[in-house]
Amino acid sequence: MIGLFGQERTRALRGVLAKEGTVCKSNESIAEAFAAYYEEVYTLVTQILEEDCAELLRDIPLPGLSDAEKGDLDAELTEVEVASALQGLQSGKAAGTNGVPVELFKCLGSRVTKHMLAKFREAQEVGLLSLDQRTLTIVLILKKDRPLERCASYRPISLLNTEAKVLAKALATRLHAIIAKLTHPYQSGIMPSRSTRLNLRILYGVPSYYPWPSVPQTQCAHS
Repeated sequence: MIGLFGQERTRALRGVLAKEGTVCKSNESIAEAFAAYYEEVYTLVTQILEEDCAELLRDIPLPGLSDAEKGDLDAELTEVEVASALQGLQSGKAAGTNGVPVELFKCLGSRVTKHMLAKFREAQEVGLLSLDQRTLTIVLILKKDRPLERCASYRPISLLNTEAKVLAKALATRLHAIIAKLTHPYQSGIMPSRSTRLNLRILYGVPSYYPWPSVPQTQCAHS
């Protein structure tokens, strides 16, 4: 599903430009135009071969996990993990396709977590999440001062159902215990309890140890 909101009535979307330049006005054609646009944006153009990746990483020492750590990650989820993940979700967020907010699940507590756990374990056995768990709503937010009729003017966000959020939260919590072991100490982006301050200090200090070669004035003028 594609939703559009946050717009004034006077700026209602009446159509979008497709890739070939035609104007799409029906709901179906508008949805198809957005789908085609984002498929092109997120499609990897360069074909990367698995053997090329293996060759690249062959001589690079990569961190690994012990058998015990691998076993902990692969173990079945527990109801305690599911309950903790549910309570850790932020309230007040938009619901997914089923329209059930996280607040209702929190109120139900153990009456719903045991059913969630059963569905998660079933998905693990068959290797596929249920349709409800893997279905989401894509909402398009108009960027500031952008034309309404262009697909590139919108920022897509995904609204997941609460069950999918709980599963993702539970798995992320497991990874949190070992993620620092698998990432370089200088990796600060999207890493909990790490800051970019140290990296910035190192960056500022590098020129003092390795000064850049002087550039002739004439080269600067022509650059």
